[in-house]
Order: sequence, then structure tokens, then C-alpha cells
Amino acid sequence: MPGFDRPLRPWLVCLAVLLVLDIALRLGVDRAHPFWHDRLPADRVQWDQMAIDQVIAGIRHDRGRKIVVLGDSVMAASGLPYWATTSGQLAQQWQRHDPHVRTRVYDLAMDASRPGDEFAVLVDTIAAHPDIVVIEMNVQMFSRAQAEEVPFWYPYLHRVVQQLPAYQAAAKRLRLPETDPREDAISHAAQGAWALYRYRELLDGLLIGGAPLERLRGAPPVPIAVLAEPTSLYPGVFVPWYDRHDVAYFHSQMGQAYVDTPFDAYPNPSLFFADQIVRYLNGHHVRAVVFLTPVNHGLIDPVVAPAAYAAHVQRLNRIFEGQSFVYLNAQAALPDRFFLDDDHLTPMGHVRLADALYQAMRPYGATAGP
Repeated sequence: MPGFDRPLRPWLVCLAVLLVLDIALRLGVDRAHPFWHDRLPADRVQWDQMAIDQVIAGIRHDRGRKIVVLGDSVMAASGLPYWATTSGQLAQQWQRHDPHVRTRVYDLAMDASRPGDEFAVLVDTIAAHPDIVVIEMNVQMFSRAQAEEVPFWYPYLHRVVQQLPAYQAAAKRLRLPETDPREDAISHAAQGAWALYRYRELLDGLLIGGAPLERLRGAPPVPIAVLAEPTSLYPGVFVPWYDRHDVAYFHSQMGQAYVDTPFDAYPNPSLFFADQIVRYLNGHHVRAVVFLTPVNHGLIDPVVAPAAYAAHVQRLNRIFEGQSFVYLNAQAALPDRFFLDDDHLTPMGHVRLADALYQAMRPYGATAGP
């Protein structure tokens, strides 16, 4: 009807603009933030929850040997090129020792992630049928130093686990976030269907230099940088902790977090999710390697009560030992010279850790791959 043409024109123009923005953003952002060698880009996963889904989709369609790595910044190693990280070194190990089967190591580690985040990614990843899953358990994830009142560093991953009966039963006791699964499902669908909303934080950074409310309150502009994957090592960036003269600073910042009993028993959200990871791996017969990260004892020991730390490690051993998967306690595996700080590794530290993990994964070699 002619009378309806005029009111519809502004809406059609808006829809056309949104469609153009949708296509431009998908092409532009994916080109600026590609998935470098099956690695989650650290600067992208913070604002784009679909990044994880995109990598998992790649795993699902891969026909070679598929190894998935879950963890926090220790494994993510954002400042290093992929080939120099533990995951990249693992890929080289498998290709060198078993060149007849193409092996890809998908690095789904995320900076500052918690065991709750790892559990959520694990649940989604298993549906893609990887051959082996490697799960990093940072010893410090379970301490007050990691602010364990925040069980999800990436809140959108909460949607994966909130429908599990064990989560619902423990939510109030452990002060876990309780939200409506339907709202999370709608939000997740909207993120995937509407690129303008999906990339809102990137747009805010590019257009106004940050979040609108923060900018209105007078915050200085902090544009989101478009980062490229490093391809080579920059020696000046990887200065070991003992050459930075920051030992006193570390102790002043971290000391209070380790006073008295820093490693709490239940109720502790991270211990709860560690237990859920074990149950999930056992119940789904997943070929997995779970390992405790190496620790720089030269920095940690002066601020941790030895008895409390030893009890904490024994508690973790009791959770992971004697299960259906391989367990590697590597918290004392590396000398202090292989650390940048308390737990992040130098390039040679990543080589050493990859060697230890490869040896732990060897029992799965005969059954992994096509």
C-alpha cells in the first residue's frame, strides 16, 4: 500500500546500513585479528565471545590428529609467537616424532582464565571430538592471590555450565553467579547474528576511545589496538625476573595474598571446578593430560608458608591422581632461570615444559589421530 512506503523508508535505510556494517566488521575484524596458527588472539577473545566458537568449529572439521590446550596466561604466552609457546613446541614435537600423521595443536588458553572458564571451554570443546586435551592447572589459581570470589573471568562462559545439576546444587553454597539460562542463550545468539553488537567494544575503542560511560565520566581515551601476531623473538621483552630487580616489588604486592592460609579448602569455587573437570573427563572417557604449572620458587617461597603450600599441593594431588587421565605435577619441574616472573616462562622454559608434556602424552600416541 502506498501509504506505508514513507514510514518504512527510514527503517529500510537503517537495515541497509546495519547490513553493510555487519559485512564490513566481519571481514575487517577477522582480517585484523586472524586466528594465528590455531591460537586464540588474546586481544580479541576479551570482547568477542564467538572467537572460541570459531576455533572449535575448526577443530570439528579437522581430519588430522587434534590436540587442544586449555589454560591461563602461562600457556597463552601472548607476547610470544605461536611457534615459541608450549603449544607451538608441542606441535613441533609431534610432527618431528610422528610425521606420518598431521598434528595440529589448538591453543584455547586465555589470559587470567579460572578453572570455571576452563571447564566451560572443555565442555564445548569435547563436542568437537579432539584426540587429546591438555589442561593447565595453575597452582596459584586456587589462592586468594587469584581473587577466587570471581569464579568466571570470562562471564559469557557461564552459560555453558549453569545448567549442570552440580552447578545448580553448589551455586548458593559457593556464591557462584546465578543467571537465567534463557537470557544467556538469547544474548549469545544475538552476538553471533548481529556483528554491530558483537563488536561493540571494538567500535567504542575505535570511535570514542573506550566505553561510553567511562568516557563521559572523564576517563582518558584508550583505543583498542589492532595487534599483529609476533613472528620473531624480541630479547629485550623477555627479561628474566632476576634481571628486572623486581623481587621486592613482587613480595610487597603478593605477600599479603599468601598470609596464613592462602589456599582455602572448600568452599572454594576453583577447587569445585577442578573436581568437576575430573568428573567430566572420567565420565566422557577423554584422553587428557592435566598438569600443575611450574612455579618460580625463588619468588614464591619467601611469601608462602611452606606447610600451607605443601598442604595445598597435596590437596590438588588428591583431586587429580589415580583418575582416567594422565596427571603431571610439574610445579617443581623447572629451575628459576626459566621464569619471567612467578609463573610465566621464558622461551626456553616453554621448550622445557613442552618436552615434559610430550613425554606425558606419549601413551596416547598410538590411539590419537585418524
